[in-house]
Formats: sequence, C-alpha cells, structure tokens
Amino acid sequence: LTEDDIVTLPLLGALSTEIDAANGDIFISGRYVLDTEEQAKVNTAIEDYNDIIETVARENTFALVDVNNFFELILSSTGFTRDGTTFRAGFITGNTFSLDGIHLTPRGYALVAREFINTINSYYGANIPLPNLRNYDVIEFPN
Repeated sequence: LTEDDIVTLPLLGALSTEIDAANGDIFISGRYVLDTEEQAKVNTAIEDYNDIIETVARENTFALVDVNNFFELILSSTGFTRDGTTFRAGFITGNTFSLDGIHLTPRGYALVAREFINTINSYYGANIPLPNLRNYDVIEFPN
C-alpha cells in the first residue's frame, strides 16, 4: 500500500479470512484497495455523469443540487456546521456516515434533504419548511 491508496471497508470483514500473512508480511488482495489509477478512473466517471446530469437539468430548466460538491465539503478536513452539529467524514464521530461508512445517519439524510429543499425553495420560489436536524439521530458513544 501507498499513502495515496484507498483501502475499502469490505477489507474489515476479510481480515480474518482472506489476508495471507506469511513471514510477517500481510498481503491484501487488490480488490480491497483503490490505487491512484483506479481512483482517477472513478473520478473521471463521476465528472462525466455529473456533466450529463447538469446538462439535462439545464436543458429542461430543472433545479440542480450539486451533491458531489456538497459531499466534498463534508469530506474536507474541517467539514461544516449546521444547527449546532458539525458534519465531517470521520467514522462514527463525524455525524454524517452510519456504522457501515457508506450510508448516512438519520441526521446526515436530513442534512441532504435540507440541501434539496433549499435548492427547490430558491429555484422555484417555494416555501417548503426545512427539517430540524436535531430531531434526527447520529451515532453516539455510550457514556
């Protein structure tokens, strides 16, 4: 592994069954790692799909929520704060992602819903009320 590689969460389930430790070395199957070349392919695909979505929205005068940009803010080192909750990417403590590291917490989903509602309200002149983020759970460590 290099510091630029991304290890995927399914590796955690494979640690006891699929990791080959021989002579003190640990060999991890490539299916659990995204190297820089694979990451570049993923990022290109994301950009291509987002370009298509933006084009279709613009051609049809639809409101557009830039979810990719929104999650880049969450994934930044500082994250951001809404309604007294700081949202970051940090596993368990980041308030955004659930224990599987992929799906959002209830408060994370409410945060995304707010982005959609803000865009709808702004673009269409609507007045849809925003969810109160504090009404939705995050993952908390027991006391």
